[in-house]
This record gives sequence, C-alpha cells and structure tokens, in this order.
Amino acid sequence: MNTKDNLRTLKTQDKIKIILLDKLCGKPINQITVKEICREAKINRTTFYTHYDNIYDLMQNINVEMQQGIRKLAVDPNSGIFRPLTEKGLEQLIIYIHEQAHFYRILLNDFNGLNIIDRELAAQWENEIEPAMRKKTDTIKNELRYRFEYFNWGFRGIIRKWLNTNCPESPEELTQLIKNFVQL
Repeated sequence: MNTKDNLRTLKTQDKIKIILLDKLCGKPINQITVKEICREAKINRTTFYTHYDNIYDLMQNINVEMQQGIRKLAVDPNSGIFRPLTEKGLEQLIIYIHEQAHFYRILLNDFNGLNIIDRELAAQWENEIEPAMRKKTDTIKNELRYRFEYFNWGFRGIIRKWLNTNCPESPEELTQLIKNFVQL
C-alpha cells in the first residue's frame, strides 16, 4: 500500500515535479497537461491525481517545498523569528538557490512565479519581517518597507541574472558581490 512517506511514493512525486519543471522551460504552465506529465513519468492519471489536484496544485506544492527550504535558513527554529541577515546567512541562501537552480530560474522568469513570490513576501512582511525589524530599529515603518523593497527587487534581479547566465560566479563570489551593495 502506498503511504504518504514511503520511498516509492516520494520517488513518484519527485519524478512528477522534475517533469513539470522541465516542461516549464519550454512553455507556460497553462499549456502543460496532466496527460503529458503522466506519459513522460510512465504513470497513470489516477496516480497523478492521488498526489495532486491539477498542474497548479503541483506547482504550488513545489513552491511550498522550496519556500520551506528557505525558511529553514532564515528563521530561528527555537524562537520562530527571522534571523538577522549576515554574510554567512546570505551565502547559505545563495547556495540553496544554486542547488535548486532549475526551479528558481523558472520561478524568477515567469510572471506568475513573481506573483507567487510577491504574495508570500507580502504576508511574511506583515506577519514576521516588519515586526522583527521594528524591534531592532526605530526607523519609520514606510522607510523599513522601502528598504525591504529595494533589497528584495535588487536581490531578485541579481539572482535572476546569475541563474540565466548559468551561475558564472560561485555562490561565495556572488555573496561577496551582493555584500558590496548592502551592509551586512
């Protein structure tokens, strides 16, 4: 019997995710069908629907998985509060993005992917980042927001360029470049 965490189930889910990401390199998500994914994965449609409701549910699942990886790097597990951004933390984040380059290349080049990032960041800003930053500084709320937006979009642009040019710098070199732009 297939249970949620058995090896066969996890391998099937991974195969489905990889196929979707590969397909997204060539066409938009709304042109990808469950039938295509099942054919390439050599699985029945019922197997796909056992794990996911549709293609968008699959993409959301991948996105949640990636965001959980980033969250593990960014949030202190004991307090649940965002860690201050340090050079080491930035380097760990860039290494993680490098390890997941296929996903992040697609996400950062897709308008819908940017919308996903924006929605998640807006929620994180309101619930976690801004309150944590407010405790550490007396900077006015709007200035904090603008600083965050400036760093957020600049960081996305640098990462997008880096991924689209096949990561010519190592994660360590990219960390140093970014460090030169901001105070860490």
